[in-house]
Amino acid sequence: MPNFKNNAEVLEEVNKVIREINNNPNLTVQEFKITGYASPEGTPPYNMNLSKNRAESFVTYLRNKHSIPAEKIQTDWKGEDWDGLRELVEKSSLNDRNEILEIIANEPDLRRRENKIKQLSGGRTYRTLLNDYYPGLRRNEYMISYASKDFNVREARQLIRTNPEKLRLQDMYMLAHTYPQNSQEFRDVILTAAKYYPEDQTVLVNTAIYNIESGKVDDAIKTLERVNTPEAWNNLGIAYFHKQDYQRAKQYFDMAARAGLERASVNARELSKYLGNSSR
Repeated sequence: MPNFKNNAEVLEEVNKVIREINNNPNLTVQEFKITGYASPEGTPPYNMNLSKNRAESFVTYLRNKHSIPAEKIQTDWKGEDWDGLRELVEKSSLNDRNEILEIIANEPDLRRRENKIKQLSGGRTYRTLLNDYYPGLRRNEYMISYASKDFNVREARQLIRTNPEKLRLQDMYMLAHTYPQNSQEFRDVILTAAKYYPEDQTVLVNTAIYNIESGKVDDAIKTLERVNTPEAWNNLGIAYFHKQDYQRAKQYFDMAARAGLERASVNARELSKYLGNSSR
């Protein structure tokens, strides 16, 4: 529904991506993968069907708008996005934050899970979730797989200066790593990658690392807050350490460590040692 809320803006972003790929002679589309999700209010069977219809309606839009062959489109649907809700709640300041996370973790029956959340704080917490958190869970996600012409280092060094939009992200990374990591050339390529691939999580993390090293810690934090990965949490811990906000630094190191990132475990231990030595 292009006229619903901000759908027109989002659909135009999708259209722009597809047009850029189709108009680039160095790219060949191999597959579109569409995944539908629903928010967890109502019955699970209804929401599973809703996420299916949401995905299939987006496929219909893509086929009509861009004449994408059916054999290149893979459709999937997940129903209620409890994982997405858990991630949103983890980053929230909701009064019942811990209670919600405990219910999600320990109540396997989805209907009872929803009812338990509804009972928190006399229903106020559920109304907040319904109004502020659930809308973002009702969505489609799409992924476009495409093949690109391979560029050698000489071609990549020329294109990064003249037509960087023709380079794949992996081409840019290949080029960046032909330079020393502390060199201006390396940083220039990383910043170019951030310009042309602004939503790529690896690009965002690398850009944030560059900003931390350059003393632009607040810019790094804004960038990392857009990424929900253990690597991003670890670097948020480093950024907050530079700001001497040790409580937040520990919080993010611990989050990344619980997710299995060994570097974050090391950083958490080093922070504890640092704070212990500082208090003597």
